[in-house]
Amino acid sequence: MKKSKKYSPKAPQPVEEAAINPVSTSANRQLAWIPIILAAMFFGVEWIGTWNGIEYLGSQWLYLMMVNSLVILYIFSQKDSYAIAIRSIFSSAFIWVYVLLFIWALFSFFYALNATETLVCLVRLATAIISLINLSILFSKQTSRLIYVAGLATFFLFVQSAISLLYFFKGSSELSFTDLVLTMRMNAGNKNIYAASLGVKLPFVLFGIYYYKNFIRILFSIVFFLAATTIFLLSSRTSIIAVSASVIAYLFISVIAYFKEKNVVALLSRFVLIVVLVIFSVICSRVATNFAKYNFNDSSNIAAQYGTVDETVAAIANKNNGSTQERFVMWKAAWDYTQKHPITGAGFGNWKLASIPYSREYNDGLIVPIHAHNDFLEYFAELGFPGGILYAAIFLILCYYGIRTFLQNPIQVEGIFTIFSLVAVIVFTIDSSLNFPKEEPMNQVLFAFCGMGVLVGYLNFRDSISANMDSIRLIPSLAPIYSFVLGIIMLPILYIGFLVWRSSIAQNLYVQELNAVTLTAPVDQVVNAFPSIPNLVSNTVQPIEGMLGMYLWKNGQTNEAERYLRKGAKANPYMMYVENIRANMYYQKGQWDSAAYFAILCFQERPRNPTYYQTYMACIARTYDTASLRVGFELYNKYHPKDSFCWNLYLNNMLNASQGADKHLKDLADTALNLFPGDVEIKKRNQEITNAYALKR
Repeated sequence: MKKSKKYSPKAPQPVEEAAINPVSTSANRQLAWIPIILAAMFFGVEWIGTWNGIEYLGSQWLYLMMVNSLVILYIFSQKDSYAIAIRSIFSSAFIWVYVLLFIWALFSFFYALNATETLVCLVRLATAIISLINLSILFSKQTSRLIYVAGLATFFLFVQSAISLLYFFKGSSELSFTDLVLTMRMNAGNKNIYAASLGVKLPFVLFGIYYYKNFIRILFSIVFFLAATTIFLLSSRTSIIAVSASVIAYLFISVIAYFKEKNVVALLSRFVLIVVLVIFSVICSRVATNFAKYNFNDSSNIAAQYGTVDETVAAIANKNNGSTQERFVMWKAAWDYTQKHPITGAGFGNWKLASIPYSREYNDGLIVPIHAHNDFLEYFAELGFPGGILYAAIFLILCYYGIRTFLQNPIQVEGIFTIFSLVAVIVFTIDSSLNFPKEEPMNQVLFAFCGMGVLVGYLNFRDSISANMDSIRLIPSLAPIYSFVLGIIMLPILYIGFLVWRSSIAQNLYVQELNAVTLTAPVDQVVNAFPSIPNLVSNTVQPIEGMLGMYLWKNGQTNEAERYLRKGAKANPYMMYVENIRANMYYQKGQWDSAAYFAILCFQERPRNPTYYQTYMACIARTYDTASLRVGFELYNKYHPKDSFCWNLYLNNMLNASQGADKHLKDLADTALNLFPGDVEIKKRNQEITNAYALKR
């Protein structure tokens, strides 16, 4: 009877098991390492430099696109192995909500403030989604390989932390503490982005500390100590919150597992080890911070910009902190724009333009708030309530997947890896709520890994209790179809990614000189160096066509300059960069009314900007409109009440426009002299107006 029962239809059959896990032959065992290598290539995006570009975004996104193309080719070559995985991945609600978010963002191309910028951001969103899907396919149904993912994350985290700490201690006697912190960020755009990339990897290290014992646990503990110390030294408030959340989640998971394992020793060892590691990291970071500050012997404000970990924690709770106040202003602006555009938003990737009018009251220069410092609010502002809700739903679904899988299987490796992947998702969510990982390639890759960990764990659990596994095995052509469709999609993605990188190189070569108009290169060479995509400078959102138009005008090609300037005005209609150029261009031509028209547009949109104020005063004076001069002076003076520059320009241009001086102007000149008694230019204006008033009398 026992023998008969062993071969009953209900028992798992060897043939069926081979169908589910086709990697069984010795040749396929060798191929089993390829997904690990491909995963390492995804992690490698953080090590990609600028490739001669103005910043790292263009090169890192292009690198990710190439890695995805390689993965698609591999999946096609192993089509018999991945048909079930593809069917399983695309049967999840998470993937379809993510795809629906992309479709809604794609629709925004037709109404966006800048459709070209939307196109650039769309290919990046598509790359992020494809990265997550590719990783999920590679590791679906392969529980043993998930451990290697944690190992890869830990290895890269160890290398990054070791190098950052080496930079810190090597420069401790040569640089101020602020400069030391900035040298630690490696290829990241700023220290917060870099700290976030470390923080998202930390839960994978905690997985190793939790799951392994003895020597391997010690190795993971060393990496945790180094990474936590590095994060504390970076003085990133967001990442310190993320570390705290990770540790609390680790302790909570340990308690839940205890009720299943009933092992007091395991619970205590996990608790004591992580508490000791955290305390030791805090102490070491404080000692290192004080050592660096005293070793450099610099008490300036710049040197004290960043502090110890406890000072950084105190700043988190300080609502009056300048950085916190700036975030509140940006969040309020994004929410206000969402309420005014509840369905469409500004268009995907266009908050960097829509935010400019909101900075009118507090921004003196042309550096605009490119991000809302909250990706959730930024999605709402760019895609309206539908887009914002879809983006939030992605995280809610992953929370459901991760919690359900762990509660059903809290002591097996698959359930443990899933819940720690969810912790990494939560860390990413914290960063998304306070910063801007939406367009950062290194952050999006990490989200792909932690999202993959949750998704694969849940799908493995779901499929293991499903009665419909037979239907999944009946579609062997899924892998070729997937590879063909994704291959076609990757062609325009790669092309646009290449153009963006090429533009980044041109921006690195020419943007600084274009702003200063000091280029010696031939005009045609400069103009042809910039492809049509993108049409904004990546880190300042200045319109590239506008800059080229100014260069053409300075080189005497007025007609061609007009064409480029019109395009530049459409690319960024709020910065008034092009309008200021046109005001100066018409001023030089002696077309005073046209010059005044564009000068008024600039100054009304950006009344705090000193360059626009100067242009406004010069152009209005040529129209002899003294009333407008007074209005401009009062508006600018409201924002800069103690600025001698403001008074000097007004007095000089008022004297020219009035063609003399009356008592009111004489009184203003005396007031200015009382306000700025030591200013040479004010003294000169006062004397000129005094003389003119005496002549008129």
